Amino acid sequence: PVISSVIASQNAGSGNVAISYTLADLSTSNIELSISSDGGSTWTVATNSASGDVGAGVSQGSGKTVTWNAGTNFANQEVSNMRARLRGRDAYGNLGSFTSSADFAVDTKVPVVSSVTASQGSSTSTVTITYSLADASNSTVFIDISEDSGSTWGVATSTLLGAIGSGVTPGAKTATWNAAADFPNREQSGIMVRARATDAFANASGNTASSAFTVDTLAPRLTVASASQTLGGQFVSITYNLSEATSTAIALDISSNGGST
Repeated sequence: PVISSVIASQNAGSGNVAISYTLADLSTSNIELSISSDGGSTWTVATNSASGDVGAGVSQGSGKTVTWNAGTNFANQEVSNMRARLRGRDAYGNLGSFTSSADFAVDTKVPVVSSVTASQGSSTSTVTITYSLADASNSTVFIDISEDSGSTWGVATSTLLGAIGSGVTPGAKTATWNAAADFPNREQSGIMVRARATDAFANASGNTASSAFTVDTLAPRLTVASASQTLGGQFVSITYNLSEATSTAIALDISSNGGST
């Protein structure tokens, strides 16, 4: 049997590798598949998950296909010089030669999200989120926010911008969250952010969370308790009450006409 035109590639969104080939022989053949993870130096990768036009009873023709589940037989790997080879033995015991594909990449390794940090900037309602993403392909990144130190993760995230969603490349990443829009009029400690990623081949990481931090989108509450001129002097003493989680700049205005101006 003669095998030609062997092509192999991993399907997007899947751990499966599609292998196509052409078989020429007058009788049906028993097709043998081997997989290499080192550019053809060795052929020791397991193939027992293979299905399709492989094994006994394969008839001749073009467009033959084999599906190999790399997620099962080659889990948690990122290798760029994989190869597939095939040979056939026909019904009369004639054994053909192996024909190999070109190098192809296999990614069954989950993305790694690490070093997640988050904090609200000074004099702004924007929370800056940073993290590191490691993977051989681009990923879809998801970010959740908790207001109770990680017990629940239901805080609105509609204003998230930056390195989030699909097409995020590996490396050091930054996203921003407008807390004033999604979490208004709150002073809350125990805020946490978590991030996770799913790559182009559906390998999904777990969640990695930041440390807890405080978000303040509540305006200071200030009430004037009293204002009066000091007896025997020219100074006016003003007493007020301030409620605020952080230090606050106080502005003072004085009216001479009952507050009209």
